[in-house]
Amino acid sequence: MRAGDVFAFVTEHSRAVVAVLLVLTILVGSGAPMVEQSSSLDQFQSDSTAAEKLDYAEQNFGTGDDDTTTVQLVVRDGNVLSKDGLIESLQIQQALRENETVNRTLANETPTTGVANVFAITALRQEQATELRQQGAELQRERARLNATTRNLTILLNR
Repeated sequence: MRAGDVFAFVTEHSRAVVAVLLVLTILVGSGAPMVEQSSSLDQFQSDSTAAEKLDYAEQNFGTGDDDTTTVQLVVRDGNVLSKDGLIESLQIQQALRENETVNRTLANETPTTGVANVFAITALRQEQATELRQQGAELQRERARLNATTRNLTILLNR
């Protein structure tokens, strides 16, 4: 079939061609709502290191609840990084948590945070590490004592 033949058929049977096109348009249009569209960027993310880091950042640094307010306590004079300043900061945080009215409004995951928290957690971890080292040394001494006892018993039994 040549192009001229197609044009001749369309011009001679224009009503039939319009009817066929109208039916095809209705069929395609009725199927359009069944097509699912996803505009999420997740479909383009792979299991790469960058995607893992993005997930980590979103989980740990996300805004959390949309209905939250952030309050900052600013100290204009004095050294907030001194031992007394850090202790005072922790005491303020504790007072906020102990106040029932304020405590109800605090976020669940991290209600109060600050530099003092980092220092306190580090100090606790160091204290725990020291205790674990001491326990490890005691266990090593006990192990040596038990090994010596085992050797002595073995010698006695082999006589």
